Amino acid sequence: MGTVIRVKCSDCGLDKTFRVGSGMQFNNLEKVLPLFDKNTAEKITEYLNGNSGCLWYVVNNIGFCPECGQFSVYPVFYSTSREGKDIFLYSDCECGKRPVLLDIETVLDGTKEIPCPKCNNNLIISPEGIWD
Repeated sequence: MGTVIRVKCSDCGLDKTFRVGSGMQFNNLEKVLPLFDKNTAEKITEYLNGNSGCLWYVVNNIGFCPECGQFSVYPVFYSTSREGKDIFLYSDCECGKRPVLLDIETVLDGTKEIPCPKCNNNLIISPEGIWD
């Protein structure tokens, strides 16, 4: 189950809602691969083909692109290889640059303040509900 979060900026009017966490279908590879860009989906498939039987999961996380300022949700693939190496893969921003992922727990509990990508004022991030 995931959390619906709202991201608002009182200065510039940014107001978005995101679904973070995992949904009921997130343990189905056929359902989650389309969430990733083609390059990342290929890396995930290649990894799983070389590490059959490994445990994996996908979680929606929020992040922002330092290049274009887009604030968005990014699905993240997590696993541990047979050699014990932690793997996490996620797509680039639509502009082609690497987004900065945020630790949603520290954001929601107020430990970490996030500047608005449009005006640099601190964002107000709050839970709004749950989703499956």
